[in-house]
Amino acid sequence: MSKSPIGIVGLGPLQIAMARRLAGDGARVLVHDLRPEERQPLVSGRPRIDIAGSLADIGAECATVITTFDTLDGLMAAIFGTEDRAGFARELAPGSLIIEMSPGSPRLPPRLQGALGPHAIAVVDARVLSGGPDEALIGTLGIALGGYIDFVERADDVLAPLGRIERTGSLGSARTAAITTAAMRARLQLAEREAIALAEAAGLGPAVIGVLRDAARGTAATLPIAETTRLLADIRAAEALAAELGITERAGVDSDTAHHMGHGVPASGS
Repeated sequence: MSKSPIGIVGLGPLQIAMARRLAGDGARVLVHDLRPEERQPLVSGRPRIDIAGSLADIGAECATVITTFDTLDGLMAAIFGTEDRAGFARELAPGSLIIEMSPGSPRLPPRLQGALGPHAIAVVDARVLSGGPDEALIGTLGIALGGYIDFVERADDVLAPLGRIERTGSLGSARTAAITTAAMRARLQLAEREAIALAEAAGLGPAVIGVLRDAARGTAATLPIAETTRLLADIRAAEALAAELGITERAGVDSDTAHHMGHGVPASGS
């Protein structure tokens, strides 16, 4: 007997690429979107990918369902239904698994598990940390995965063709990982812009700034802890130069905070 299809509910460019990758790896995939006129033609006619006529069909035919929605209302409507339309969870068989990949609060996945657990439906949360549709097609996404270990094992097997899986811990931790990654990226981008503005104000040319930027990017992820004392000294010097030039550094590093985390010496000791 063939395996049941993998359900994918909520179709954007990334989810369509994921469906194509999973189908190319040999899985049968059943997809559905609340806006079929916009999304479903993009996967229509693809080998091993079928379009579900309703959310209820997803629940009735799939033992594993991947959900991705930009809004909480859309996600809850797809899972639990509305007055006008049944959700797919009502039709899921006991032992089914929901891989929830939507953005949002890390507190939601445990609440979903609390609501669905009495029906023997498992929930894990997964988030894409790196890559997009192109990476999904070739199986090089970076994916965070959180939840109870038995459920994570099952989800890992499903998601493995899409890329590298990073198990982040308890249910909700994948969302936390995604939020943290986004915050880091935003902070680093802001810090880089401020550093470039400082360099320009201090008279450095574009070519030199480009070399410095590339050097900073190359060492940011590999700097040994033992070398952070010098790094923090440079940061304090940068703060002083920025103040002298009248430049506000909103993304500046608090060297005292860094010291309390075990890096370098406190500013008061300089």
